[in-house]
Amino acid sequence: MGAVGLFGHPDHCSTKPAQRIFYSPTSCGLTDRHRMCRRRKFVLASTEFPEGNPNSARPRGCRTFGLSSRVKVRLSHRLILRGSMFRMRGTLLNTATVAVGTCIGLALRSVLPPSLEEVALHGLGLVTIGMSIKMFLQAKNLLIVAIAIAIGGLIGAGIGIQNGIEVFAEWAKQRSGQGDSKLFAEGIITSFVLFCVGPMTLLGCIQDAVEKKIELLALKSTMDGIAAVFLAAATGAGLLVTAVLVLVFQGTLTLLARPLQPIAKDEDMLGETTGVGGAMLLATGIGLLGLANLKGANYLPALFIAPLLVVLERKLLRKPV
Repeated sequence: MGAVGLFGHPDHCSTKPAQRIFYSPTSCGLTDRHRMCRRRKFVLASTEFPEGNPNSARPRGCRTFGLSSRVKVRLSHRLILRGSMFRMRGTLLNTATVAVGTCIGLALRSVLPPSLEEVALHGLGLVTIGMSIKMFLQAKNLLIVAIAIAIGGLIGAGIGIQNGIEVFAEWAKQRSGQGDSKLFAEGIITSFVLFCVGPMTLLGCIQDAVEKKIELLALKSTMDGIAAVFLAAATGAGLLVTAVLVLVFQGTLTLLARPLQPIAKDEDMLGETTGVGGAMLLATGIGLLGLANLKGANYLPALFIAPLLVVLERKLLRKPV
């Protein structure tokens, strides 16, 4: 009987006693995941194989090395977690830049006199209004934006989104003993819409997950970090909450990148959603200037209603995608 190769099988070895056959991962039919498992000296359970049958689907030479099923499941979960974190490099970078920019802005806020704080706040309000107009003009169908804002505002008011944010802001103010709860809430709303609404967010997350590239999110992270400095200097520590929201929101988009790819290529959906975000920014900009309290957070559901209205319009009018 011939010698058994390192990854071979007695039936497939050469008849020569001194010769050993070494099967490469490619010739064994191993997938990338199996190669990774082999480096860690274990193989996943039979349910991980394409055919679901360990006798026919398991490549020859793959061994479990006596590990229990519980240990193998834990190790497989670690592999999945590591893969998810690798795909979220851009989101982690974006979160870090927002947090660092917020800390710098808070340091500047502590040394600014009250008169300059008011000037910075009004300047931020003007810039926010300018940004809102630019975003609003990207909408292709203003009727969809108007309907989405109306329905989203009703849903948000019924749920009490703005009231919930204000209660949280008041709780944070009492815990920290600093800041204005109204500015705290305005800072969260303004920064969330500014950082998370727009085509760059969706396209960057999809690029990070599918192509393993973070160039687009790296550019976005730089702009968000600079904006966070001025927003934190004007509104306070609310942007630290926004950093967590950026991590959750963009992390979700990254994990759902493949199903969201058609939306990223749909100019109508991106345009209407960006237009809704522009209308929300206009409300927060007016609030920062002290002209009126429009409770812009109540319109957050409109961001999800606008794409649905685009799909409904196409089905009713039978418009091509």
